[in-house]
Amino acid sequence: MSEEKHPIQPKSAAYCPMCDEKNSCGMEKGETTCWCFSVTFSKDLKANLENNFANKSCICKNCFEKQNEKSKD
Repeated sequence: MSEEKHPIQPKSAAYCPMCDEKNSCGMEKGETTCWCFSVTFSKDLKANLENNFANKSCICKNCFEKQNEKSKD
């Protein structure tokens, strides 16, 4: 999978840096868990996030599903 860089600067930690939609992060909402705790990130998606989106904000579930599926191809 080729690395994808996205120029979006999220509005806040509550927004996905890939699409700028709300990311539904449980931690950002003050909860003790998040939807992402119960899913498995592909190796490629994990590397892409670490390389391109570290210290920005969490991706949303829609972007996770799209990107995780792409990396399985």
